[in-house]
Amino acid sequence: GGVEAVSYGKVLERGWALVADARGAPLTSAAAVAPGAALRLRFADGEVAATADRPRGPSRQGALAL
Repeated sequence: GGVEAVSYGKVLERGWALVADARGAPLTSAAAVAPGAALRLRFADGEVAATADRPRGPSRQGALAL
């Protein structure tokens, strides 16, 4: 909540999600996510848990198994 929520809340309302590790620290790189890692996905209307799949070849973005 607070100022942090205001700073990215409008972005989440446009369909983006914040990807965080199990402790809630934001993740900004697919390379930083180990296969099987627990993830938290924050959307404008709430949060869901996910588990990372193994990487799928070279890509600018990572892949998540939901």
